[in-house]
Amino acid sequence: MSQYSLQASIDIDAPADIAYNIIADYEDDEKGHKWILPPQYFSNLVVKKGGIGAGTEIDFTVTLAGQTQVVSGIVSEPQPGRVLVETNSNNVETKFIVEPTGDGKSCRVTFDTVGETAAGLQGWIEAKLAPMLLRRVYAEELGRLKQLAESLA
Repeated sequence: MSQYSLQASIDIDAPADIAYNIIADYEDDEKGHKWILPPQYFSNLVVKKGGIGAGTEIDFTVTLAGQTQVVSGIVSEPQPGRVLVETNSNNVETKFIVEPTGDGKSCRVTFDTVGETAAGLQGWIEAKLAPMLLRRVYAEELGRLKQLAESLA
């Protein structure tokens, strides 16, 4: 198997707890994780269990490079209020890292993703393409997070 990884970050003019609470809330359509997901890539986010933070179980549809798949995920919080991890059925783990900056009135949010691919040539291609595709997705998702967090600050 091959692996790929990427990180994308943004500085937000809002306290870390506001940004973290948006990321951790999978239930709220208007002020939570669902709202920050770019609709051209993500749809049908369904909470199967929990809904906020650790123990949340979700299903969602993702469309990238013309391929659509339904993905299941489980949420954990190794560092509540700072690091939330989404582990998905498509062998992708994304850490959402929220760090206070400056005087605590702003923060930096980083999406840190590691994914496994198939073996052989297909896996090699996936390992090259996935980061390129996800950079575009994460830029938009982080932009939406910034917009929402700053509007709530």
